[in-house]
Amino acid sequence: MRGLKNRRDMNTFVMEAWDDEGSKCSFYTVRWMSATKSETDKFFEKYRDAPLPYREAAHCLLRLVTHTIGDEYGAIDAFFDRNEHEAQALPPRPKSWLPEVRAIGHSFPLRLFCLRLNKEAVVLFGGGRKESRTIQDSKDLSLKFHEAHAFAKSILGALRSGEIRFESNKRTLVYFDGEDEMVLQ
Repeated sequence: MRGLKNRRDMNTFVMEAWDDEGSKCSFYTVRWMSATKSETDKFFEKYRDAPLPYREAAHCLLRLVTHTIGDEYGAIDAFFDRNEHEAQALPPRPKSWLPEVRAIGHSFPLRLFCLRLNKEAVVLFGGGRKESRTIQDSKDLSLKFHEAHAFAKSILGALRSGEIRFESNKRTLVYFDGEDEMVLQ
């Protein structure tokens, strides 16, 4: 019985606010129940002291999320054109009309997986280096790709079932029983 409980706990995660101070969009993240740091925090911490091209790319993604999406535009379609099954990947393709997106270029070395819930709310997951033509062939991204798909599927199911719901402002998510911690599987 203990083995079953541990296996279930391995698939349990907490969805929590990551940055809800943007004027246009709130960001959530996920944290494995057994972890102390969220997947998004792990992603940005991993590249904080990385070699320069990756450190700059992570900073560019952080600015895209917190400033460009969070404060300037909100979670509009132009930012979420890299669909990865149930999830999306940032940055968007540089073909967009937005100068902030065009400036990113075609060979951006990192991907950050996410789930856009609406124009006011996005859930950020983890990510990594894109080393191959496809995400599935990139050693650093393959596991994060599959995790993002599973997180997104679980979150969308919880929204459909009413386990989590939006407050009237469409940016704030709450758990069905009013608890602060949104625990999902």
